[in-house]
Amino acid sequence: MILNTPNQTRNRVPEFTEDALDIRFPAPHTTDDLLAIIREDLPSTIELSVELSAVPTEMSPPPQFFEIARQVTGRTYRDCREDGGSAARFICCHGIPMIMARPQAGNLHAVDEWIDIASMVEFYRVCEAYLGKRLKG
Repeated sequence: MILNTPNQTRNRVPEFTEDALDIRFPAPHTTDDLLAIIREDLPSTIELSVELSAVPTEMSPPPQFFEIARQVTGRTYRDCREDGGSAARFICCHGIPMIMARPQAGNLHAVDEWIDIASMVEFYRVCEAYLGKRLKG
C-alpha cells in the first residue's frame, strides 16, 4: 500500500489523501467482485478507481512437461499452487498457453536475490527438450 498526501506537517489533518493498493486474488473471483466488497465498507465520499487489472491466472501444465523434466533431471515433479504475480495473467487471457516454472532461486526482487547456477542449466535443458518435442509435433 502506498499512502500519499500533500501535507508536509505531521500534526495537521490533510485536505485529501491518496492510497494505492496492490490486491491479488485467486480465481474464480473477479475485479468487479472485489470492488463490490471494498465499496461496501467505504463511505460514498471516497473515490475508487482501478489503475490496472488482470484476471487471475489459472494454469494446467501439460503432463508432457513433467515427464520431460523427470527424464532430464531424474526427479519427479508435480503441479503445485503458489501465490504471487507474473506477466502470465496478461498473456493467458488471450488463449496463449503458459507454463510457470523456474530454476531454484530465492529472495526474488530483493537486493540479495539469488539463483542456483546448476539448476539454471538444468532448467534450460528441460525447456530445450520440451520445446524440441513440441515443435516436432
